[in-house]
Amino acid sequence: MGIAVKPVNNDLEKLRVALEEYPEDMVYDGNDEFDLVDTVETDSGRWHRYMLAVFRSNETGRYYGFPYSVGLTENQENEYDIGEPEEVAKKTTRMVEIIEWTKV
Repeated sequence: MGIAVKPVNNDLEKLRVALEEYPEDMVYDGNDEFDLVDTVETDSGRWHRYMLAVFRSNETGRYYGFPYSVGLTENQENEYDIGEPEEVAKKTTRMVEIIEWTKV
C-alpha cells in the first residue's frame, strides 16, 4: 500500500509563477493564460485597502483568488506578498430591492 499523494494543480503553479514575476501586471490585466475576471475589496484599514484579484484559467476554466493590498497614501506601497493564490468558487448573491421614502 503506497502513500496517497495529492495531485499537483498545474494551474495554481503557473499562476504562482506569473504572480511572482509580474504581480502588478497580473492584478490589473491578467495574462494570456489567466483572465482577470473580478477584483473585490475584502477589507480596509487606515493605510491599506485589502483586495482579492480573481482569475479564470483559460485552460481549465477554474477560478483562483490572490490577495494583495493597495496603499492608500503616497507613503504606502502596494503589497503583493500578503498571501498565496488559492482556488475559489463563485458565490451568487441575491439582489434585493430597497425602497426609500423622501419628503415631497
